[in-house]
Amino acid sequence: MLNKAEVFALLEAGTDAAPLAISSAFLQQHPLYHETLGATDIVILTDASGAHRAYATEGIEFREWNGDSRLLDTTGRAWTVAEADLESSDGQGHLNRLPAHRAFWFGWYSAYPQTRLVY
Repeated sequence: MLNKAEVFALLEAGTDAAPLAISSAFLQQHPLYHETLGATDIVILTDASGAHRAYATEGIEFREWNGDSRLLDTTGRAWTVAEADLESSDGQGHLNRLPAHRAFWFGWYSAYPQTRLVY
């Protein structure tokens, strides 16, 4: 990983979980990506512009993302993608967006050397 490579980084507040940094180039190749952050299951969505968003999944697994505003879970239920959350089409599901940061790897690593890196 090059020092000046851009990463999408997350911290799980209030826990001892290692921070997580994922290469932006990796996320461009995997625009629908499931991961864990400590004890939290997350999904990271990357749109055509390269913007990344992370949401807590609460155990829901997603299988299809149109790169804009629609997401399908493994049961076929549709979800609307918004800045603050994911909302299921039946109104029964609501998943919160997680705070995250875009950074250069060298800067993030200097502040959080215990980071788990995905590239």
